[in-house]
Amino acid sequence: MKKFLFFISMIGLLFFFQSCNTDADLIDTTSPGEESFYTILDSLDHEEGMLENRSSTFRYKINMTGKTFGSYNFQRAADMIVVKGIKGAGSKNINNGVNPYDVGIKSGSPAANPVIGSIWYGTNTAMCSYMNIGCSIVPANASLDLAYVKWLNSKTMQIDLDGRYFNNAASGASLLGFLNIFNATTGITSKAFRIISGRIIITFESNGTVKGNINISGSSLSGAAPVSYVATFSGKKA
Repeated sequence: MKKFLFFISMIGLLFFFQSCNTDADLIDTTSPGEESFYTILDSLDHEEGMLENRSSTFRYKINMTGKTFGSYNFQRAADMIVVKGIKGAGSKNINNGVNPYDVGIKSGSPAANPVIGSIWYGTNTAMCSYMNIGCSIVPANASLDLAYVKWLNSKTMQIDLDGRYFNNAASGASLLGFLNIFNATTGITSKAFRIISGRIIITFESNGTVKGNINISGSSLSGAAPVSYVATFSGKKA
């Protein structure tokens, strides 16, 4: 009988320890934050140490659906480029903190061929070279940090335009050339609107897909009232 009771008690202890191990396996030890996001991008690149290389880029093909003026609908394909944060430099740079990553969005050619929804956007003027759009930036001001970039969680990035560069469209044009502009309508009489404020949200997934939304406003050189540009987008790594 004693041997039998001992055997039963040992079985009970075995089940107890197995239960403890199962509970421990359910604990999520991953802390949301920047490092988790780096891991996502690193897994997409499949190359160790890639994030330490400033010149490495992460390219996405996205499709946008949106409105301008609140009621003009558009659908556009675009390229989105993500690079490791570029340190702001130049005599006109404003100290607003180094961005963990910088982002460029390119669709169409807003200045040369106005089509509704076309946009050239960058969080830093150095994104002109990454997007190959020739923004005619003054060389001394070639790395101006134009936005605040932060993580909302381990996968989602929030971009807020630093409005101090864009008190009016004219000053923006003299400083930034053709970067950060969009078209609200189509045609030879259409204007390129200078982006003066707004926010972009981007969520990256480990399977290489991306989604988000754009909510910005722009002003023309004539000083007309700001025009809205609102869109959602989704896509995947190119």
